[in-house]
Order: sequence, then structure tokens, then C-alpha cells
Amino acid sequence: MKDTLEKLMGDFNKFCQDNILFKDQSRAASLNDMRDMMAALPEFTETRSQFALHINIAEKCMEIFKNKELTELGLIEQVLLPLDLLIVGLCYWNYRRRKISKAIAG
Repeated sequence: MKDTLEKLMGDFNKFCQDNILFKDQSRAASLNDMRDMMAALPEFTETRSQFALHINIAEKCMEIFKNKELTELGLIEQVLLPLDLLIVGLCYWNYRRRKISKAIAG
């Protein structure tokens, strides 16, 4: 989700840099900033509707993400991943050790 929001903000800020109507305005720092800046552009109706759609989708995703406490779940997963890799590595090492012991024993 974080990557999606960063991409959306980056694309929008690039759009602002490429269009002279935004040259004097500061960069969008949030989804609300993007919405406000797009509302001031009646001549970019199609582009505005595309960005508005993406903003709405991103807001709905963030709402679901927060309501289901997925941020906390993601943090837990990041903490457990190295432990999982360690366990898999130890199991493989134990498997190899037994295989070598059997080969030596004959």
C-alpha cells in the first residue's frame, strides 16, 4: 500500500511539474492536497477524473488497511520472516547432517 501511495504521489507531482498551471504551487503532500489541486483544473477534465479515480481507490484501500489493522499485521510478518528463514535453514542443515551421517555410516 505504501508503494502504491508513493507511486500515485510521484506521478501526480510529475504531472504538476510538467504543466505550467502548477509551476507556482507547492508539491502535493497528501491525497487531500492532490484532490484540492485537481479541483482547480476545469480544463483537465479527463486527467482530473483519472487522478480522482486513483485517489478514491487509494483512500478506500487505506481505510480497509486501517480498519483491518493490516499495518500491525505487516509489522508482525516482517518480524517473523527472519525467524521463519532461520527455522527453515536449521531444518535443512539438520537434514543435510543426517544425510551425510548415513552416507559415512554406510
